Amino acid sequence: MKHTHLILTAVLLLAMAMGGCGPSERGKSISDMKEMSTQDSIMYFFGQMRAFEYLQHANADTALRNSEAYDSYMQGIRDGYKILRESDEAYNLGVRAGLKMAVRAQNFEEEYNVKLNSKILFQSMEYSLYHPDSVNELNAQRDFYKAMRNMNTVRDRNNLKDAQKYLEEEAKESKMTRIDSTLYYKVSIKGHGERIKEGDRVFLSVNYTRSNGDDLGMPSPEEITVGNPNTAPVLTRMYESMREGETATFITSAYELFGDRCSLLYLKPADIVRISISVSDVVAANESALQPETL
Repeated sequence: MKHTHLILTAVLLLAMAMGGCGPSERGKSISDMKEMSTQDSIMYFFGQMRAFEYLQHANADTALRNSEAYDSYMQGIRDGYKILRESDEAYNLGVRAGLKMAVRAQNFEEEYNVKLNSKILFQSMEYSLYHPDSVNELNAQRDFYKAMRNMNTVRDRNNLKDAQKYLEEEAKESKMTRIDSTLYYKVSIKGHGERIKEGDRVFLSVNYTRSNGDDLGMPSPEEITVGNPNTAPVLTRMYESMREGETATFITSAYELFGDRCSLLYLKPADIVRISISVSDVVAANESALQPETL
């Protein structure tokens, strides 16, 4: 037992030493690299591309923008490189598929607030591999998407509850007025004339930020037609609450504004989005019909 303990301790110390020496090197600049071959250059510049890919992902998550996170990321890269086996295609296919499944499972658990049982996945895969005649692929796809629809229904209901709760708290703190359960606003510069209505052409500026003020980097339209079917319904309700010359700030949930696409902006469905809108001019829907005809 004592001998086994000493072996385990030595292995642990060796693993710590190997894990610590890699990330601490902090890499080398291109000027420090000596006599690189063409393939060396390919690897170096490919590494730069992947590093920028990580930094782009980290822009949406401050927890990923620090030295400890960079070291952890690089350790994961090194471990991934070591894990593949030479001349064992089946194993390497399994490793690549397993990593993808693990990432998807982690994202799924976060999005749906559930805990997945990986043993069930392994049992299902093994049975299907060894008994392919007992499994109908089309039936499996049908049943999978049926279960996903049920899961999405529960998720959407929970997201709506969470979003309404957070919106109420934010609106109360910011002293905003309720338009409906998914939308609140506050006017900073009052407008004039009638409220904007469907069909009106509106000249405006729009800015989207997180609740903490971080800009989402979305382009601002200079002109919109109210009621456009491609516009999120919640945006249409914002426009229709405003007047010419008015500036107002609205809050709604990421899910209400972007739907399932909110994850592309690294937003959770219940996250609050602030939308600042300034209306400079409004051309009424029937105004063009009143213009005199030209010969």
